[in-house]
This record gives sequence, structure tokens and C-alpha cells, in this order.
Amino acid sequence: MTPQEVSSLASRMKAFGELQAFTPHDADATAGRYRYDARFARGTLLVELRLDADGKVAAYRVLPESGAPSA
Repeated sequence: MTPQEVSSLASRMKAFGELQAFTPHDADATAGRYRYDARFARGTLLVELRLDADGKVAAYRVLPESGAPSA
């Protein structure tokens, strides 16, 4: 991600308010795929991480769940 993309994501996430919980959703350790529910005051985001063979983050994605505020 570029610094501009990080800034844009941070701005969109502010619309959800204060982070209340960050909990595992599901995982496939063999494939290096991990998903988490990030619950905020005004909605929930699904955070997806993929790790490479060295255990480094290879991909990162944040997806809104239904009922998310539009930003």
C-alpha cells in the first residue's frame, strides 16, 4: 500500500467510530489466510490478511459488513 492508500483507508475507517473489538473470524493457516472482525461503534469491518511463506504480510484487505456507514 502506498502512503496515500493508507491515508484514504484511515479516513474511511474513522466513519465507524471507536474500535470496540478485534476478534478472529476464521483462518486457513496452511494457505496463510486469516480473517478478523473489527467491530466499531458504528459498524463492523472484515479484515483479511494473507501471509507469504516467510510469515510476512503479502496482502491486506478491509471489507465493510452490511449496515456499514458510507464514507
